[in-house]
Amino acid sequence: MITFDRRRLKAYTQDIVLVVDNAPNYMDVRATFRGHQAGKIMGIIEGSRMLLSDFIVNNTVPIRYPFAHSILVSFFGCRRVDFRGMGLGRRIMQRFLEEAQLRGIQEIWGSITERDAKGTPYLLNFYRKIGFAIVQADSECLQNAKWKIILQNRCNASGKTPDYSRQKGMP
Repeated sequence: MITFDRRRLKAYTQDIVLVVDNAPNYMDVRATFRGHQAGKIMGIIEGSRMLLSDFIVNNTVPIRYPFAHSILVSFFGCRRVDFRGMGLGRRIMQRFLEEAQLRGIQEIWGSITERDAKGTPYLLNFYRKIGFAIVQADSECLQNAKWKIILQNRCNASGKTPDYSRQKGMP
């Protein structure tokens, strides 16, 4: 089976362009690779809080010559390599967090469903590494959410950052 060289693909990530779209009630960061969307993250702003509503890293590298690629697939079993594991999600998230801090967002939160966690097994670990606390879903979350992720950008009114890590039942 013919595959793309991951080192070469890693070099391609230098061609990623991050574009920020700011509006009064939302913010998104899109990553483009040679004119194609490679990933995006979107947040809905509610005062000093932001709901992380959508975060996607596309699976595959755009193919420059789709017809030639389909021939390679049919005859040689060649497959495309995805952007996952290349640090693209981390780059998009870092830029998103920088922009949120510039806008004075104090808390970023979101919901994770069981389906999200099963479809992307490293998702909870990804959020933990960035600094999100993972707690049980509450009434603020999606109806089918199992976990809530929370990131405090600044201290709360008491001067301390809340410690969400001590809640029971966390993965």
